[in-house]
Amino acid sequence: MIRNLPDYIVNTGKDTFVINVKGTGNFKQSEVNMLPMFMEWFSTKEAPLIYAFCFAHQNPIMVYPDKIIDLYKEAEFDKVWGDGVIYRSLNLPS
Repeated sequence: MIRNLPDYIVNTGKDTFVINVKGTGNFKQSEVNMLPMFMEWFSTKEAPLIYAFCFAHQNPIMVYPDKIIDLYKEAEFDKVWGDGVIYRSLNLPS
């Protein structure tokens, strides 16, 4: 579970966010299955959990975990990395 701790806590002076950073739009099946637990553990009304998808030469795409679950379900099909890990490529909002 330590590997799944959020990457950052950001306080803007007005709002606080718990952030997980992703460098790709590919999302592991095992991680999407754990999102409800992550929301329970790491997210509150005062400091919601958000995923920041960060790609070169564009602003981060901020997505709440419940939306990631929806995007995962909407993704076309499962893919498999060489090590057998199942994932899907999310159609992230721009």
